[in-house]
Amino acid sequence: ADGLGVERFSGVTAIDNGGLGQLTPTSVGLYFTACTTAEGCEVWRTEGEAVNLVQDLCPGSCDASPSGFTDLGGTVLFAATDGSTGVELYRALGPGLARVRDIVEGAGSSAPGSLLAWNGQVVFAATGPDAAGVEAGRELWTSAGGDASLAVDAAPGALGSAPQPLGLAGGRVIVLAQPDPAVGPEPYVFDGATLTLLGDIRPGSTGSRVQCTTGSAEARWNPSCAQTDDAFYLLAQPATLDTRLFATDGASLVEIPASTGGRLAGPLLADGTAVIGAAAAPLVALPANSQAASLGWLGETLLLEVGTRDPVTLAVTTQLMRLDMGDTSAEADRSASVRLSAPAPNPTAGAARVTVALDRAQRVRMTLVDALGRTVATITDAALAAGTHRLDVATDGLLSGVYVVVLEAGGVRAQTRMTVVR
Repeated sequence: ADGLGVERFSGVTAIDNGGLGQLTPTSVGLYFTACTTAEGCEVWRTEGEAVNLVQDLCPGSCDASPSGFTDLGGTVLFAATDGSTGVELYRALGPGLARVRDIVEGAGSSAPGSLLAWNGQVVFAATGPDAAGVEAGRELWTSAGGDASLAVDAAPGALGSAPQPLGLAGGRVIVLAQPDPAVGPEPYVFDGATLTLLGDIRPGSTGSRVQCTTGSAEARWNPSCAQTDDAFYLLAQPATLDTRLFATDGASLVEIPASTGGRLAGPLLADGTAVIGAAAAPLVALPANSQAASLGWLGETLLLEVGTRDPVTLAVTTQLMRLDMGDTSAEADRSASVRLSAPAPNPTAGAARVTVALDRAQRVRMTLVDALGRTVATITDAALAAGTHRLDVATDGLLSGVYVVVLEAGGVRAQTRMTVVR
């Protein structure tokens, strides 16, 4: 689909048994799973024209059941079985497929899952032995495509820490895990050698129910996560039926206050920028007892599936909404009266300057916000005359990183990014 129409790929008629899924764009084409009567469920690939079976990994009609396609600089790693072993880690490089390692030798499965590309390697969860051959349970493993190794045995013993890599922040991996049975599944950070607790959101063994699930109508009601260039956002429950929004830069975990009214509408992504539907300044007012799920972007318009739950019957009514993020509404007329320039210099190792142009005298509040949404400085909060104003942004005491200059004036909210280097 190119936005104007939908065309069927040539060769797609070979997929005669359904099971089409796992569509994953990579630098070497679109990889996906498809099933045929002759070959079973196998790895397929297209570069936009013909659709081709990469290899009948599990010969005949048996299923290779590939999943978790992850691009590693042109090498695509995934989990599958060739029928002679269990589900293990494989790679697609060139015209064929190869097993990376038989972590659990024989018919047993290490069941690689939650594959995530990071620092030239793939971090994933698997069940298998440590270097001495002792069962380590389900733990974090890494692979650069040539082999695979246990990265950290966070919970020594056969049970394991049951990790689930979620995303990246601050150059580290955010992982949902439970290395301590007394602490429920909570967000941890993995730096390549150790697994460190970011925050015990819900003390005790229950855990805060952090979930990164999308797809089904039921899953969209569960807490979800979002990745940006600067931070990782997640929804979690400090208490039963008390869902709140949190963010981390890979070093600490903070709660982002919600607005009044309605329920949290999880993090929604737009071009690497987090759009928080229920942050301190909500973008759209949702009905009470409602949640929104992103269906995707059409230009600068965000399509939302909004579900409203009846508090008595618990029945859910779903409707489709659109949120225009461009300058096509009355908001554009207001924003034209307030213009905010990008900071200069940017990046900066010292002070920077931003320019604000006002068509009339009005009160202006300008703040500097870090990647976790915390206000670290107030640049101005005063009445300014009509005209152009150049305001200095001090960076004394700030760590290296990306910050956001937020301007609020006359009902308009504008922002621009600024990078501090040390």
